[in-house]
Amino acid sequence: MSRSARFLLVVGTIVGLGTMIIILLTSPKPTADHAPGTKASRATTSTTNLAPPPASLSISSWGDSMAAETSQFLGGALRQQPSTEILFASHSFPGVAVCDFINTGAVATDATTVQPQVVAFQFSGDTFTPCGGRLGASATGEQNAQLSADDLRSAIDVYLQQDPRIQHIVVLTLPPAELPAKTYIDLLNTTYRSMVTALADRRVTIANSPAASVSNAKGGFTTSLPCTEEEKVAGVCMGADSTNIVRSPTGHFCVPTSCAGFQPGAWRFANAEASDLLGPYGITLTRTIASGSVS
Repeated sequence: MSRSARFLLVVGTIVGLGTMIIILLTSPKPTADHAPGTKASRATTSTTNLAPPPASLSISSWGDSMAAETSQFLGGALRQQPSTEILFASHSFPGVAVCDFINTGAVATDATTVQPQVVAFQFSGDTFTPCGGRLGASATGEQNAQLSADDLRSAIDVYLQQDPRIQHIVVLTLPPAELPAKTYIDLLNTTYRSMVTALADRRVTIANSPAASVSNAKGGFTTSLPCTEEEKVAGVCMGADSTNIVRSPTGHFCVPTSCAGFQPGAWRFANAEASDLLGPYGITLTRTIASGSVS
């Protein structure tokens, strides 16, 4: 397929995704086959105290291929608490940039019609679409990283200006990568942090814990991590050396090629993200192995 054809396919798919995939999640009490594991700590990324837990929350998630994977597990992670009903909408598609969702009007529509209280952004600065790659082939990594941060700021502004219910916006830093991708990912994370700092709005925060949950002890890229006690007890510790694969060689979470079955990396990442999204409301999650499979 030609590059132009791929662009048209991606943009066409985005338009087709204008109808949101909304999953109404209730919070069942743990049962024998949904046994509680280790309680996850509350998020510390927000300086805003939104407690006590509300009866319900509307949450929208935006992203590219990485978010397209983790968002399949995020719903299950968000329901691991008994206090709050969750209305979760995932808007993610491989290869897109945040500007694609802005240009189609999807972000503004969500802000004005759904009016979520919580929004998460997870973008890897892709330049595959005409919008994301509008600086051209000669653009430097620094320029593309700044463009992605500027576009992300524009999306955030849409919610701050048009969503009367918005309370908590989270920008997720990206998991570490190996060279040569490491240089660009590090640039993006630095630029995203600077953008959020400059915005100086208590409703907008950076979340580092999801990326840290799939990183090695030094904060670097790894394909495997030691199994947790939950994984060992549940019999999903697959490695002979008591480790589980958390990232594929491409850096994605679903191993080997699909998200079927228990996915250790997506499980770690989605639970950390859920904690960051719900923590400011005083909601403590009880992490379960069940949230490591597609919900």
